[in-house]
Amino acid sequence: MTNWGRFLVAGLAAAWAAVVGASPALCQAPVASYAGGAACAACHQDVAARYAATPMARSFGRIQGGADVPELNGAEFFHGASQQRLRFVELGGPPRLVRTEEGLPASESLRSEAPADYWIGSGNHARSYLSRTSRGELVELPVSWYSEDGGSWAMSPGYDRPDHAGFSRKIGSRCMFCHNAAPSAGALDSELRFPENLPQGIDCERCHGPASGHIEAARTGADLQALRASVVNPARLPPERGMEVCLQCHLETTSLRLPASVLAPKREVFSYRPGEPLGDYVTHFDRAQGGEERFEFVSSGYRLMQSRCYKASGGTLTCMTCHSPHGEMDGSSLERKTKPCLDCHGERIRVETAQERHPAGADCIVCHMPNREAADAVHVRVADHAIVRDAGQLPPETAIERHDGNTPPYRGEVALFYPPGADGRQLALGIAQVKHDADLEEGVRRLEQAIGEAQPSTPDPYFELAEALRRSDRLSEALPFYRRAADAGGDWRVWLRWGSAMVASGNQAAGAQLMERARQAAPDEPAVLGEISDLLMSSGQPGEAITVLRAAVAADPLDAATHGRLGARLYQSGDAAGAEREWREAARLRPESTAHRLNLANLLAANGRVHEALSHYRAVARIDPAHSEAHLRLGLLLAKRGDTSAAEHLRRAAASSDATVRAEAERSLEELDLGR
Repeated sequence: MTNWGRFLVAGLAAAWAAVVGASPALCQAPVASYAGGAACAACHQDVAARYAATPMARSFGRIQGGADVPELNGAEFFHGASQQRLRFVELGGPPRLVRTEEGLPASESLRSEAPADYWIGSGNHARSYLSRTSRGELVELPVSWYSEDGGSWAMSPGYDRPDHAGFSRKIGSRCMFCHNAAPSAGALDSELRFPENLPQGIDCERCHGPASGHIEAARTGADLQALRASVVNPARLPPERGMEVCLQCHLETTSLRLPASVLAPKREVFSYRPGEPLGDYVTHFDRAQGGEERFEFVSSGYRLMQSRCYKASGGTLTCMTCHSPHGEMDGSSLERKTKPCLDCHGERIRVETAQERHPAGADCIVCHMPNREAADAVHVRVADHAIVRDAGQLPPETAIERHDGNTPPYRGEVALFYPPGADGRQLALGIAQVKHDADLEEGVRRLEQAIGEAQPSTPDPYFELAEALRRSDRLSEALPFYRRAADAGGDWRVWLRWGSAMVASGNQAAGAQLMERARQAAPDEPAVLGEISDLLMSSGQPGEAITVLRAAVAADPLDAATHGRLGARLYQSGDAAGAEREWREAARLRPESTAHRLNLANLLAANGRVHEALSHYRAVARIDPAHSEAHLRLGLLLAKRGDTSAAEHLRRAAASSDATVRAEAERSLEELDLGR
């Protein structure tokens, strides 16, 4: 254990390579590689010009300065729930989002800022903004622009709550997949780190596949048949395959944790190729039959597939029946979208119109696919693709966003949604049952059975089972599956979790060795260094524990949790000034975190800085009204100042389920003769 301190923090280098599934000759040459949308536009200028105006083409872009995004100039928004003022300022280069918290002493605004380096979303309905960190990570900013009623500012989806994610929500490659073209091959070194030179928007190759073979065929004068065979044309694919080109992004069964989908073994995020069966790339899941109806922002494909019209069409009603991916050529969008309705229902509509039971010349979409408020993005209204006979049958809308954290998690069976049929999908189905604890007990049984039958060669099934067993308090049973996940090529997460499991089982020496394997794989990962620090501290090596955490802070200075951890280690080592510095930085980076604010408040109160401590205790009680310790400490400080509001806070603490907090609150009420 005494050798921990000798290891240096170095850069992480993990190769990323797209795995290409077998594709029919009809679709594309199997050796084709990405050429970039600009290469396509050189020959297909008219189509490229129309497509450039579509929402897909405008799904992502880099912000060089304020002129790129006029809505940012002077934008300001106050969020009451978190008491934060958010405003964009221009200081040269990309506008910067400045965040301050109101109600604090002048010296404690907890001011922080981040550049708006990219916009994400076309702006037809909404647009959010991303900041790029020094580690190449992209962080979502907490405020977004919504186009409804001429445009307005509000919190980004999932942020309208006092304990929102602030500047800490990292964008993963699966999120980027549906908002941008594929980064150049080999450019991604992890699912959270992106190259400096990113594409700007969904390009031609997302729907037509890698185009280098097609470009080479055109350059060498290949005949028409060879040209067509060298690239995908979704219109020439069988209807099911053609629709799956759209469903690769537009089949989100839910934005809540379920999970909505699980990638197939050995598939990377950007490895889908148009023309291959979507099920070879990903499996989609839903709640078991009988779940409540949900309409969410990216659920168009999911909702369409639930409608009677789609089911009765035998697969001929697809996204492209109504939508032109390249943009309308003649502007007759309404005619294109109503023609499929009239083809099936035209005679009935004419009869009912003559009988004055149906409005004449009406737009079918308005009544039968109405714009509605999405449950997970309540500031915008989008078309609900679940075609209904009577819009009055739709459930009422709500003004409260349904996101993880403010919506009770689903607990029940997770069912396959797409592709239909369970053949070959038992592993994925087992993972789906346990990944977010939807059906933990039954899911563990099913996943273990599926592993026994399939003997997978990839780490994910073993790792998910190990984690599920651990959450089920079956730690000894989890250990062998961590080993199998590592043997199957698991990354640093597997080694780290296996190591922490060994420590939890009482084998610190073995746990330390496994954690060192994790550090060798990810030397600058805060989660790894934090676990190592905890182990060093528990084994009586506080100096080395602090050294490891200082390395973690240097590797990622924006990680509030690491600053908070370092503050705790410094305080335990008797360095109160150092602890205050780290806890104050943690609170500045994540003022929405009750843990960081409470640590800082306790330290300030112990040092007699009551006014400052009160502001942070009040913030904790506002962020989490059920936080009994905050109410206790706040009540005790107020009582010392003779403030009559102390009684209310002490009474709330006295109702705590924490026996220690409850006893202290009750004793304080009696001593202060405040009664209950």
